[in-house]
Amino acid sequence: MKRQWLLLAAGGLLLVVTVLTATLDVPPLESGPVTITTNSSGTATTQIQKLDLRTATAAQLRTVPGIGETLAARIVEYRTAAGGFDNLYQLQNVDGISRAMVESWLPYLTLSDE
Repeated sequence: MKRQWLLLAAGGLLLVVTVLTATLDVPPLESGPVTITTNSSGTATTQIQKLDLRTATAAQLRTVPGIGETLAARIVEYRTAAGGFDNLYQLQNVDGISRAMVESWLPYLTLSDE
């Protein structure tokens, strides 16, 4: 989309400024909790689909902000050793995870009803 503005610069010089704006086609994350979409007017919207902590793979967990490769692997290892999670705050039992980290992940994680 092309937009033009007339600007009056110092000294009375009239400038025509042309700004090109583009609509970004941002593909959604394939397996993650956050999906960014654009509507026909080019407005981006963000939707969060929570990951199930009982079934999420390490790759899916890495899509959560603040969970990298090492933490994702530790979470999956803990889940396997402990036989699953009873609540999200149980993540604090995983080496390197604090309560503050768990609370920052609450918008991205859930536990399915078994």
